[in-house]
Amino acid sequence: MSKQDYVLAVLRTTCVRVRLIENELHTIGVALKGNLISPEMALDCAEEIAPGCAAVVAESAGAV
Repeated sequence: MSKQDYVLAVLRTTCVRVRLIENELHTIGVALKGNLISPEMALDCAEEIAPGCAAVVAESAGAV
């Protein structure tokens, strides 16, 4: 396997992981909207799945 083939495989794997993260975050949103989890729990779950991302978005929106 050439270095280029390896990097392409890494990029494909990364894309799959990003879609998984997106689906997990969507599921958290559905649970929050359905009052199955608290806002704090939703943020905790988001932090576990995508460390740092929710905090960056909240800071840029002025929510924190």
